[in-house]
Amino acid sequence: MSDQAYPQPTSEGSASLAYLMLTTTVFMWALGVIIGRAVHDFIPPMGLSFWRWFGASMVLLPFIWGDLWRSYTTIKANIRALCLLAITMIGGGTLLLLALNFTTALNASLVNASQPAVTVLVAWVLLRENVRSAHIIGMLGALIGLAVMVTEGDLQVLRTLDFNAGDLLVISATFFYSVYAVKVSRFSSGLSPWVVLFVVSFIGSMLVLPLYIYEATTIRTMPFTPNVIGIVAVMSVLVSLIPVYFWNRSNRIIGANRAAIFVNLMPVFGAILAILFLGERLFTYHIVGAAFVAAGIYLVIGQRRSAKS
Repeated sequence: MSDQAYPQPTSEGSASLAYLMLTTTVFMWALGVIIGRAVHDFIPPMGLSFWRWFGASMVLLPFIWGDLWRSYTTIKANIRALCLLAITMIGGGTLLLLALNFTTALNASLVNASQPAVTVLVAWVLLRENVRSAHIIGMLGALIGLAVMVTEGDLQVLRTLDFNAGDLLVISATFFYSVYAVKVSRFSSGLSPWVVLFVVSFIGSMLVLPLYIYEATTIRTMPFTPNVIGIVAVMSVLVSLIPVYFWNRSNRIIGANRAAIFVNLMPVFGAILAILFLGERLFTYHIVGAAFVAAGIYLVIGQRRSAKS
């Protein structure tokens, strides 16, 4: 992704656009988690992961075919970096779909809340990025909000959590996503963002293909009903193509550390979607937790503004 495709911010407006895109991204990812959990009984995770990303690449192909052909030499020169992006993004998504077959929503939400902290750590290890005190305070505030929500205001729940294989898979997915965020924020190749997204999606789907074949031949097959095809289409476009494009561009604008804090919005959006579509009630702890999350994001954004002034 060239600097021209993902320009560095020259005004507050470009950063504000990044914040809007990140918020939209996390909302779509929260929708994807709810879909993944809702369909895990009749759609196998490897089948959903393969068709989700292969479908995304096929949707893109007619629109970027000419650019893709012209970019062959550049793609070849950057193939190792593109493969790493595919492994971390599609690998993380596949692990999360698999985890939703084994773990509870409470455990998954709590473990996934560690992504901003993991991203800061990965950025420090790989890039030696500075971590400012305001960023740390904002991140801690957001984590407190998450703890309030996922424990329903009863912190004693933390003592009784029994992490299973699903929880370990969520931890692994979180690490994959964090590495992806750090790498994509610094990836510069001269390729258009849509070409990069196609290549990453296609390579990632091919990496999942052997697992999908194994799943289909030994565990359970992928049903191809109109309902399932519609779910795959939603996952391909609304949960994969659009949010990953937004995520890539936003990471290029404001950096991996600041972008990662927006992941803390996922439990907030998850609660809202559960209330709207599953009939769950809104409790005080939802409001209190959301307030802490919003305050944490404000501190991170405010720190950036003060640094620019």
